[in-house]
Amino acid sequence: PLIKPGDTVLVKKIDRLARSIRDLRMIVDEIVEKGSSVIFIEDKMEFNGSEKSSPLQTMMLNMLGSFAEFERDLIVTRTQEGKAYAKKTNKGYREGRPKAKLTQRKIDAYNKLMAGKSYKEVAKETEFSKSTLQRIKRQVQEERQKGQEDGK
Repeated sequence: PLIKPGDTVLVKKIDRLARSIRDLRMIVDEIVEKGSSVIFIEDKMEFNGSEKSSPLQTMMLNMLGSFAEFERDLIVTRTQEGKAYAKKTNKGYREGRPKAKLTQRKIDAYNKLMAGKSYKEVAKETEFSKSTLQRIKRQVQEERQKGQEDGK
């Protein structure tokens, strides 16, 4: 287990711990049941296993958690509305992150992998993470395959 009795979990704000009031209550209760404590720094609240939380503290946790969940729901709704509007008004709209450009540095990293170097070695030389190197490899191979299909 990551949290042991006597540990203290520091959380900047309530909305950073959980996205829903149900998850928030579950996480806080689990921490307290293990004999540990959780402190919400900006909200100036602490819950711990050594003393019972006051009804006022519990109400504040529920209320602030509800506001955080409400705010999250508003963000999701606005994002969906923005996407729908963009799809309607922008013919070139494509959902998702734009594909990263293949730079010479990325191609050099790919060539090192293809020359037989390990991901670890290439990561050390290029300062790309292993997952980035895997993405680069996949992208180069996809683009080369697409180029071959287009050339037929």
